[in-house]
Amino acid sequence: KMSWWGGASSAAAVDPNIYGTVAKPFTNEDFDAFISQCDDRSADWTVSYDKPEDGVTVWQKAGSGSINILRARKVIKDLPAAVLYDVLHDHAYRKTWDENMIEGSVLEMIDATTEVGYYAGKMPPPLANREFINQRSWQRRPDQKLWLIVNHSVVYPNKPETKDFVRAWSYQTGYLIRETDEGTEFIYCTQTDPKGWIPGWVVNTFATTLGPQYLAKMTKVSTEYPKWVEANGGESRPRAWLNDGL
Repeated sequence: KMSWWGGASSAAAVDPNIYGTVAKPFTNEDFDAFISQCDDRSADWTVSYDKPEDGVTVWQKAGSGSINILRARKVIKDLPAAVLYDVLHDHAYRKTWDENMIEGSVLEMIDATTEVGYYAGKMPPPLANREFINQRSWQRRPDQKLWLIVNHSVVYPNKPETKDFVRAWSYQTGYLIRETDEGTEFIYCTQTDPKGWIPGWVVNTFATTLGPQYLAKMTKVSTEYPKWVEANGGESRPRAWLNDGL
């Protein structure tokens, strides 16, 4: 049965990412390109939300298809950049705050800083629930006071689609964290197609609202993270396994 809110989708039929559809290690050039996208202030980007009192700005830029690229930025005071980076890496902690997550797991490590992961999430009724197979790559650049995480969907035959979920597609979803004199700069940049039969204009309209909500959520859970770590062993778990050589 097909409907505008759900239906089967084929990952093999989607438009390829700029990174390709096969999992492989991220390069320095890939990370550089992501940084440039986050810092781009050209006229290609249109402000769709601006709230200076909260330090939040959201831009949208036309993508190659009907789904726009969304970029949301916030400067967070009194939050160390490394804490926010750890929160984005901590799968165990995510289970405590991500009320939409049905299932999440690491399927394969490509190298020390690249993994392929599975995420299934709830959608509000009557929308069908979604699932992703994403490559996730990360890099720290202490000399530039930068922390980077970039995800994108890949084709992964060992985890076939099921009738219970619509397989969504992330062209790119990334996070730039930067220490500044004003506080921790947090940039969230994403272009994601939920697939099914949700029109692109609906996705673009809701993205403007969801961007600030996501930044607010991450600010809250990051502020609460040190207390959670202390109550669950006293060590930042991601730091214990992030073998990035730094």
